[in-house]
Amino acid sequence: MRSLRKSLCLFLFLSLALFVFPVGLTTAFAESDKETKGSGEANDPYIVHNWEALRSLLGGDDRFLYIQLGEDITCTNPTSENYLFIPENKKHYLDLNGFTIDRGLSGKKAIENGFVLKIAGGGQLEILPGSADGNGCFTGGNNTGNGGG
Repeated sequence: MRSLRKSLCLFLFLSLALFVFPVGLTTAFAESDKETKGSGEANDPYIVHNWEALRSLLGGDDRFLYIQLGEDITCTNPTSENYLFIPENKKHYLDLNGFTIDRGLSGKKAIENGFVLKIAGGGQLEILPGSADGNGCFTGGNNTGNGGG
């Protein structure tokens, strides 16, 4: 009887390890693995699929970029340093493409720098009317100080 229980436990453990965990991990990382495509030009915008890619492009060294959302984007680590930022003297064009940018703080305690987007002096962001229905928005900020949220 004891060896039957051991065999059954081993079988259940291996079944979980081989089938349940890999499927869960693949699903969890599938969205963040989508590649950013495009060149950042008006006729070939960067297509972004996650918060970090969008944050990196907006705050990067390029002076002018065209960026388009490929899906709804939510900040999964909404710390006080993880807001979107456009440095001074940079101008970017953002096509929401009917999707939403979510800071991830709705319904949570307000934090310092809990705004969705900060634009430094001289920086600019032009929102392009990419989707036919005009949908798409910024949401999810919850800031303790001045500014959005």
